[in-house]
Amino acid sequence: MVNLDYLAAKYAGEVDTGIERIENSATSALNILHEQGIYAMVLWLREKGAKNGEDKILEGLDHLFHDPMMPFRFNREKHMNKPADVRDQLTMNLKTMFFAKNLIELYLIYIRHLAKAEIKEA
Repeated sequence: MVNLDYLAAKYAGEVDTGIERIENSATSALNILHEQGIYAMVLWLREKGAKNGEDKILEGLDHLFHDPMMPFRFNREKHMNKPADVRDQLTMNLKTMFFAKNLIELYLIYIRHLAKAEIKEA
């Protein structure tokens, strides 16, 4: 059995949480995830780009969903920064969508906490 909490923490830890306002970006992404879903969140992160680290959040998600320990993985040719890939890989099946949504939520929460810890250390 795979510890998904570990995977979320691992990839959240690889995101540069020292980027100014990344905590706000993670919070906004989390709100969009809850209110509008995975696809809307990816569209928002992609539209924002590198403004406040949104591209790093997407890059980390991509690595998370391609991890060999994941019980569900993206097809190797598919990527989180391509909205159509997210739509086709994560939202077509309800079971997969709820699994992915919970995992993304954990990942974003860890980014927020890591960013807060980074601010306090500075």
